Amino acid sequence: MRKTKVTSIFQKEEKTSDDLNFVDHYITTYLPELSKTLKSKFPKAAYEKIYSNFKYQKLSSEEEVFNKQNWDKTFYYVLSGKLVWNGVKKSSDEGAASEKIALESFNKNSIVSHDKLKASVTENSGKYDDLCCNCAEESEVISISVETFERIGKEFEDQAKSLKILSLSKVFGRFKKLDKSTKEDLLKHFKEVKLAKGTIAIKGKSKIEEIYTIQKGKVALVQKNDFNTKYEKEFVIFGILDKDSSFNEYPLVLDKENPYYVVCTEDVEVLVLDKSGYDSVVDNDTSNELRANSSCKERLQNTILEKFSRFSQEEATCHQNKFLKQLGVDYKTVEEIISKKNTQSNQFQKNLDKFNASFGKQPAASDPKAKFSEFATPRLVSKDPRFAALDPQRQLSLMALRNEGLNRRSGDTATTTTSIMKNPEQLRNVQKNLLNEEKGVAKLLYKKNVSEIKSLATEEESKGGNTLLGKFSRKNDDLLAKITKPGETTTEATQSSGSTDTTTTESTTEPVKTDGGEEASVKFDKKVEDGDKFGLELTKRNLVKPVASDSINKKRINLLGKPGMI
Repeated sequence: MRKTKVTSIFQKEEKTSDDLNFVDHYITTYLPELSKTLKSKFPKAAYEKIYSNFKYQKLSSEEEVFNKQNWDKTFYYVLSGKLVWNGVKKSSDEGAASEKIALESFNKNSIVSHDKLKASVTENSGKYDDLCCNCAEESEVISISVETFERIGKEFEDQAKSLKILSLSKVFGRFKKLDKSTKEDLLKHFKEVKLAKGTIAIKGKSKIEEIYTIQKGKVALVQKNDFNTKYEKEFVIFGILDKDSSFNEYPLVLDKENPYYVVCTEDVEVLVLDKSGYDSVVDNDTSNELRANSSCKERLQNTILEKFSRFSQEEATCHQNKFLKQLGVDYKTVEEIISKKNTQSNQFQKNLDKFNASFGKQPAASDPKAKFSEFATPRLVSKDPRFAALDPQRQLSLMALRNEGLNRRSGDTATTTTSIMKNPEQLRNVQKNLLNEEKGVAKLLYKKNVSEIKSLATEEESKGGNTLLGKFSRKNDDLLAKITKPGETTTEATQSSGSTDTTTTESTTEPVKTDGGEEASVKFDKKVEDGDKFGLELTKRNLVKPVASDSINKKRINLLGKPGMI
C-alpha cells in the first residue's frame, strides 16, 4: 500500500531522490492543501528538504498530542485516524474524571491548522481549565517543528533573493553599483510570476508597459510571416531567450509596440517590473543602457527577418528546424499555441485579474454581477472606457444584447440568452427602469419646447404686433383696397370666398350719400375680428366721397396722413 510505503520512507534517516519523489506524489495526491502551501512558498529544493525533516508518529486512542502550552511549536499532518482539540473542565469531586468538550476536529489527510488553534486558544482560555489535543482513535501523523520549518524557509529565501539579484544585475546595470540591503529593498518593485508551458507571455503588437526578466525556462520569439511568400508557414521563429535575459522592453523604454509574440515552450519563471516601479529602480545611466540595448535588439531583429525574407523554401525550413530542435518542440505546437484561442495567454490572465479585482469572482448565487460576468469579456472591461462610464443596469443590458447578437450570428435564434432568462423578472425590471428614464427625458424635452414657444409669443406681443392698435393698422390697407367706384362689380369678394381661410365671409355693398348728393358704394368684408368693428364704423362715416370729386382723393390723403385717427 502507498501509505505503508510513505510511512516507511518517513522513518528513514536518509532519504534518496526516489524516496522524495514518491513522497511528493503522495502529498500532492492525498494532502493537496499541504502541497499547495509548500510549492507556493518554496522552490523544489526547499520543499524536498522539508520532506526530509518530517517525523512519523503512530499514536494510540486518547493519547495526548499537544496542549495549549506547546500547540504552536510543531506542525502536524494527519495521515490516518482523527485528532480532536478539546476544552477540559476538571470535576470538583475528587477522583472523578475530567469532562472534555470537543472544540475542533482534524480528520484523515488534513492539516492541523495553527490559525484555528490560535483562535480557539484566544476564545476559550478563560472558559476551560485546560485545552489539549487527543487522538479520537488510533492515528498516524507526520510532523515538523516550526523552528526547523522557518529555518529551511529563510535559508532558501535568502538563496532565492541572491538568485533574483544576480539575474536582475544582468539586465539593470544599477544593481551592480548598490550594496546588498539596497538591492534587496529594490526587489519589492518586482513581481515574481510563473508562466506554464504553452502560455503566450506577450502578444504581437502589444503595448503592455512591463519588462520581463527570465529566471528560469525558455521562450521563443515568433513573428507573423507576412514578408516571405516562398515560405508557406504562417509564423516564423527568429529567436530564443533563456535565463537572465529580458523581453518586452519596447513599450516602456522606446514607447513602441512589441512587434512579436513571446511563447513559453516550457515552464518559465519571470520577474516583472511595471511602469509604476520603473523610475524607482532605474537611474539615468541604466535608462540609457536599456534604450541602447532595446534599439540594438530592434535592429538585430529587423536584420534577421530581412535576411529570412530572401530565403528559399528549403533554406527557410532548415533555419526553422534549427530553432525548433534547440527549443525541443515542433512547429505544430508553436502554431497551435498562437493560432488557437489560448486561455493561458498572459494578456488574458492580466485582463481577467483586472476583471476579478473590479467585480469579484463569479458568485454562485443569482446576483446581477453573476449574470454580468457571463457576458462581459476582460477586453471589454479593460479596453473600453465608455463601458466603465455606464451605470450597472446599462452594463447588464449591453452585455445581454451583445450575447444575443452572438447567438443569432451563430444560428441560434432563441429569443433571449438562457442564463438571463433564469431570472426574467430581473431583465424586465431593468427594461422597465430604462423605459421610465427615457419617458422622463421625453417629458423634459416637451416642457422645454412649450417654454420656448411661449417665450417667442411674448416677445412678438411686446413688439405691438398683436395689440388692438396694431390690428387696426394692418387693416387700413385692406379697407382702402376694398373701396370701389359706383357700378363696378366687386370681384374681390369672389376672390375672398375662394381663399384658404376657414372662416365664412360675406361681401356687402352699402350706398352712401356724398355732399354733392351722389351715391358711392363701399364694399366691406364682414370677416373681421372683434376689434375691427370700430374701424368699419369709422370707415362708413368718414371715407366715402364721389369718385369724380377731388374730395375723395383728399379724404384718402387725409386718411393716409393721419393713421392715428383710426
